[in-house]
Amino acid sequence: MGQELTARLLHGEGEEFPGLSFGSDYHEHLNDPMELAADMLVSLVAYSRSAAKQLFGRLLQKGTADNIQEVLSAARTHIGSVWGFTFDKQIGAAENLHYLAGMIHFAKLRLALLAEYDI
Repeated sequence: MGQELTARLLHGEGEEFPGLSFGSDYHEHLNDPMELAADMLVSLVAYSRSAAKQLFGRLLQKGTADNIQEVLSAARTHIGSVWGFTFDKQIGAAENLHYLAGMIHFAKLRLALLAEYDI
């Protein structure tokens, strides 16, 4: 969804949209402006400004935002309470790793947007 909305906003109707990706190659998104913009949009939807401030603001103030354990703990709690997702034992290990990679990517991206731009 993020890719389609970003493509429509930045390129208009009729343009070729980036393909949907369910892989965990998030590091490659950092070098692709369209993918990064799409990921930023997803981050902003998944974590509203008020939620991001509540979850990550304390970490920024304490200077502990580099502690990935605390960032992930806050993100996991938020995702479970708002979206109802938990890393369930019925979900296979490989799929759980995929979800974890996404959670890390989007939480770190949202933390960066809050820290840098307060959005």
